[in-house]
Amino acid sequence: MRSAEILVFEDNSWADMSAKIICETVDNVCALQGLCNIMLTGGRSAKSIYQQLSNSSFLEQKKINIYFSDERCVSLDDNESNYNMVNSVLIAGCKNKNISLYPIYGDVYDKQNESTRYESLLPDIIDVLLLSIGEDSHIASLFPQDKTLIENQKKVVPVTVPKKPFSRISITPVVINSAIRIFCFGQGVIKGKALASVFNDNRDILSVPAKLALHGTWLLDHSAYRTMKQFYK
Repeated sequence: MRSAEILVFEDNSWADMSAKIICETVDNVCALQGLCNIMLTGGRSAKSIYQQLSNSSFLEQKKINIYFSDERCVSLDDNESNYNMVNSVLIAGCKNKNISLYPIYGDVYDKQNESTRYESLLPDIIDVLLLSIGEDSHIASLFPQDKTLIENQKKVVPVTVPKKPFSRISITPVVINSAIRIFCFGQGVIKGKALASVFNDNRDILSVPAKLALHGTWLLDHSAYRTMKQFYK
């Protein structure tokens, strides 16, 4: 497993620079194999990057399958829905018919059945996985001390989390561990404090779920990086 790569950008250009790196990576994957399987995450940091990607060549003349790392158990048109955010910010207005979007239907009654259905849609390996660290160091909808953090068979499961909306569907470490390229977002002072725990060798994955992505590329702004260095011990 490769070690973490940390890239740091100015606060006011963080989203733009992060979007450019992601776009270049997807371009390279498409050039190599004709298709990119990318998995998107939710959250405010991700939204700012998607806004930049929507104004770039990210979705032009490429064949891309878009999956989701997790979803809140709400309807697809709910303001809390990751699908709704991605669709409205990134996909709306896209005329490329080679873009395929695969939502998780979080508002169905049988969450286990939906998890199984979504797992069956996933490719064997995700080419590009985007994740964003939470204030408590969660990624996707994998929160500290959740038993899903030790799941090694299933790729997608229903979870109950300590943050509203409490009911969600999330990928498991199986997907994260097999992804070819991971980009994890860290923006701002609060996220910087969480990042300090990620790079602390004395903490385990159950305590710090974002350690699952430790081998990925971390896209940080200066505020997050400075705070991380201050609290890292």
